Formats: sequence, structure tokens, C-alpha cells
Amino acid sequence: MSPKPLLVVLGATDNQGGSVIAHFLSLSPSPYALRAVTRGTSSAKALSLTSQGGEVVAGNFDDPQSLDMAFTGASIIFNVTDFLQSMANPSLRGRAAVSGLRPGFYIRDYEAQHNRNIIDAAAKVTTLERFIYSSLPNMNKLSGGKQRTGSISIIGCSFAGHESHAAHRNGRDGPSNWRTRNPFA
Repeated sequence: MSPKPLLVVLGATDNQGGSVIAHFLSLSPSPYALRAVTRGTSSAKALSLTSQGGEVVAGNFDDPQSLDMAFTGASIIFNVTDFLQSMANPSLRGRAAVSGLRPGFYIRDYEAQHNRNIIDAAAKVTTLERFIYSSLPNMNKLSGGKQRTGSISIIGCSFAGHESHAAHRNGRDGPSNWRTRNPFA
């Protein structure tokens, strides 16, 4: 019997990544071996995932080497980052003030660097068959300027459009089989 394909889920102890892990843990048998990537491997949520049969490993979006290790052997990687969690982080808001950038723009760039680190680490995985990049659509762009998110006035930039600042490989400088699909196009 061949081993199950490995599904690696980022943000596995937060809402979106956690729901992906929970879904596959609820299947009996799960079609995938599951690896949850989180900063806090000893948190109650991480320990719960371990007790349910998931593998929990440490991964930090600021540490590309930790991502390389977390992605080893992956068949599928589910990527999600949390812009609003970053916006609520007082340390990051302080760094934004020191940099002279408005918090929304500083954190947009911070999140974009996280996504570059994640994508670059994923591009090295020779076993990778699918990379899922979960992001909010840019409603201003999709609606031809008719719809804008309220976040612009609150945080100084549209968090729904920050994905355009991430380094999407799209087959240009990464694996030739990488493609993006926009379900809202």
C-alpha cells in the first residue's frame, strides 16, 4: 500500500486553516496524511490536532528554513496568512510608526514578504502537486471601481488587494506547472 499524499496546512490553528484540517480529520479514513504548521506547537489547539491524528510542526513565515522543513514531502500546501491578525499586533504597528509608513501599508508589505517566503519554500518541494493560495479578492478591481472595501478608511489601504503585492510565480520563475486560477474572474 502506497503512503497517503501529504497535505500541509498553514495557519492550522486559526479559523481558515483550522477548518481545512478539521474537515480532513473528520473523514474516515482521511485521503491525506495531515501536517499542521503553526508557530505554537504546544498551544491547546495544536495539541488537540495532534490528539486527533494530525502531525503538528513549527513554522514561522519570517523563517524560510522553518518553512523548508515544514514543507518536506508535501503533495499539497494550503497557504493562508492573516492580515487582520498582523494589523492587530502592537509590535508591528510600532514598527510601522518607526518606518514612517501607515500601518496598513507596512503590514501589506510584511504580509507580501511572508507570502514570498512561503511561495519560495514551496517552489523547492519536488513532491508538490498543488499549491493553494487563499486570499481575498480585490473588490475594487473586480467591480471596475464601483465597490470599495471599508478597510481603506480604517487602516489606510485595502487589505483585500494586498495579494497583488505577493510574489506569484505563475510559471515564470518557478515550476513550469504552476498556474493561478481566480474563481472570481
